[in-house]
Amino acid sequence: MTRRARTQSKLQSLGQLMGAVPDIRELRDEVCELLSQGGTDDQARALAIKRGKALGIVGPKTLIPSLTRKLMRMDFRTFLHNLADEIANKYEHKKVADFADNLWGRIGFDEWFADYVLTWAKNPDGEPGPFFENMSGRVWTQPVNGKKSDLENVWVLITPFSDPVALLAEANEECHRVLPDGTWSQYGANEEAHRLMRLKVEDPDRSWGDVAEILLDEKEPHLREMGQALFAERRDMERERIEVLMRRFTNEYADSFFEEVSAESD
Repeated sequence: MTRRARTQSKLQSLGQLMGAVPDIRELRDEVCELLSQGGTDDQARALAIKRGKALGIVGPKTLIPSLTRKLMRMDFRTFLHNLADEIANKYEHKKVADFADNLWGRIGFDEWFADYVLTWAKNPDGEPGPFFENMSGRVWTQPVNGKKSDLENVWVLITPFSDPVALLAEANEECHRVLPDGTWSQYGANEEAHRLMRLKVEDPDRSWGDVAEILLDEKEPHLREMGQALFAERRDMERERIEVLMRRFTNEYADSFFEEVSAESD
């Protein structure tokens, strides 16, 4: 499977899990009802967005939870003044030069320039060395919102001077160092396992045997016509396969993944 196909499979798996959420299923039913009454696709999209906002799924607060209702209603000029006051109070004894010097120090240009001149002076051939290495881009890791306890993200900066293949290889190594093992699990991309979970969750009375029947009707629609005994035998075989798959999925992926990303994890 190609990388693109694996990514698409993971996204499809997440779509299956979202489809198991009761509120999302209710929204889907509402859209079905709207369409059956002659509603247009645009009307259906508008309804989905409206209900999504009400559920807290759609909107900027999904990515920035700190955007409270009070903050969202605040005049932007007032917000900027308040933010400036907070920053000024926190750093009341600092000068602009202090921040500029700190930023410049982090870049490390001074040290590079000194080494550049010194190395050039010592070169018997009189050949200068390469320019500032950070100009070629870099890979770094930082917490989602600046707190050390939060899950970290890997960032890549690619410039016109970069070797993108090398930087992306470095980023790939960093991803496997930083992100939970469960993130990369093949079971995390197992679309069937996520779909089976959705089929089970959306009807609490549905057994794994019932789910097996759904799958058999999809894969072998003429099986029922071949006799009740044969269908029952194939149903039991499919149920056993499903139970093994879901047990493996739960033990080897779901439990470890949610333990990794839980608030109590390291």
